[in-house]
Amino acid sequence: MRQKLWYLDTRAEHLATIHLLRREDLVITKQPDAENYGFDILVSICQDKKLPKTPR
Repeated sequence: MRQKLWYLDTRAEHLATIHLLRREDLVITKQPDAENYGFDILVSICQDKKLPKTPR
């Protein structure tokens, strides 16, 4: 079995961020506890280019 390359996760996250930043109505939020939830970034679609309110 081949070993997973250490940089693939980081590269995939960076490429997704670069690709998604092309749209002005998207807000990308990096998740602090990505290992616990199963996803690294959260993408929100905003109307009128306003940032969504984040729950506290």
